[in-house]
Amino acid sequence: MSNGVLGRSLYEVRACVDESKIAEYKKGIAKDEAKRRLFSQIKDCGGRITVTNYEGKEGYINKKSARKILDVDEKSIKSDLTLEQYWAIAADIIDLYKNSTEVLEHPDYKNRNDTEKIRRFIAPLWENNYAYITGKVIKDEGQKIHYLEISDIEKIEKKLEGTLVNEAKKQPLPQQLTSPQAII
Repeated sequence: MSNGVLGRSLYEVRACVDESKIAEYKKGIAKDEAKRRLFSQIKDCGGRITVTNYEGKEGYINKKSARKILDVDEKSIKSDLTLEQYWAIAADIIDLYKNSTEVLEHPDYKNRNDTEKIRRFIAPLWENNYAYITGKVIKDEGQKIHYLEISDIEKIEKKLEGTLVNEAKKQPLPQQLTSPQAII
């Protein structure tokens, strides 16, 4: 697990969230608009955007990973959110990654030839909603921002508690993830 969560409370992270973006996330946008926004940024950067999160972890998004992020599946979205809200959040994946904190790193349990490890990040949205971002560290390419899930902090905690990495390290979740005072 990264020291980033230990060194930076979710309160501090939440303080970085732009209120105008929250309003757009809540309102939502059409999938075509989300695709247009995300793909225009990728095109402007030569087909691949490289971005660094709060802790200095570099990641990239290309057209293939953007398509995967925009193709929402049932586990990607909380039941009380609309598809339009998901797409507004997905269109902003680059800024969300910049404001994210790493909460987990583990080997690629699927043993894909090109993937060295998997990293999980969280970024605050509004109230108890968080972006749960997956990065795949690809040999000779770096970390690809690969998957987006919108969830509440309790579901994220359950996912983290059940991982082999946390069990092996015998570490409790950081206080900032479980403390009600940290979530505002």
